[in-house]
Amino acid sequence: ELVRFELSSLKQEALYVILKDVKGRLISVEKVSIGTLSEVLVHPREVFFPAVRHKASSLILAHNHPSGDPTPSAADLEMTRHLVRSSRVMGIHLDDHLIVGATSYISLKQANYI
Repeated sequence: ELVRFELSSLKQEALYVILKDVKGRLISVEKVSIGTLSEVLVHPREVFFPAVRHKASSLILAHNHPSGDPTPSAADLEMTRHLVRSSRVMGIHLDDHLIVGATSYISLKQANYI
């Protein structure tokens, strides 16, 4: 709910990180990248920089699908796998990746992709 309203109303893809402390409390929500109608470019450097800057223990990724359908694409799944590997190197846990559609969202953790 923290980012769902804003993300569901955007006309282009955007990626946010939700930063949490060691007790799971919210530190900050940061916009990391704005893309096009159908993709957002993501590099681990941009994802983890806010987490390092805020000394976050973990984070949740959230991005939207302007088409309204939150079904993860192959690119979404590959990006998530890459960021999970990067999170292990960084020592900053990737708790979930949420994909927000027009009226619903998908948790890649709940869908067993993470």
